[in-house]
Amino acid sequence: MEWIRQLLSYAITIGVIVALVVIVPRFARLRVAEGYNDIEKLEPEHSLNADSGIAFGALAIGDPIAYRLGGEDGKEVCVGWIAALPGDEVSIRDKAVMVNGKKSLGGAVEEAPPRAPVMIPAGHCYVVSSHHLFDSVAYGPIPAAAIHARLFSLP
Repeated sequence: MEWIRQLLSYAITIGVIVALVVIVPRFARLRVAEGYNDIEKLEPEHSLNADSGIAFGALAIGDPIAYRLGGEDGKEVCVGWIAALPGDEVSIRDKAVMVNGKKSLGGAVEEAPPRAPVMIPAGHCYVVSSHHLFDSVAYGPIPAAAIHARLFSLP
């Protein structure tokens, strides 16, 4: 009987070690750069809870994400919401981002001229933010490789 108790103790210890090595490092707190103001109500140096282990295929429209323009060596972390996924058609019309003919989430697009519909290619998504300074309105579809993490929430 004692050997069963000891075996269970080893199994629990190994389970805890695996959890600490595999699961816990996925979750992190991110900080946006000082002066980053592309999201309304996001305070300077605000800390965000993030899941860096998310697979691109598990992301959905409306998910808040953190991404880097220019890859890992690029700009600081930018944040926004996924407005469109591969295969969706995106255009800018009536000062709004339109996805598959319907108004998308995100703020009004004041300074961008109307744009013809474009299909989001495989391995990319269309990201919007409040002021459209560092999102897909300004830079086009964001590649999956640029996505750093899914955020738990944005203000």
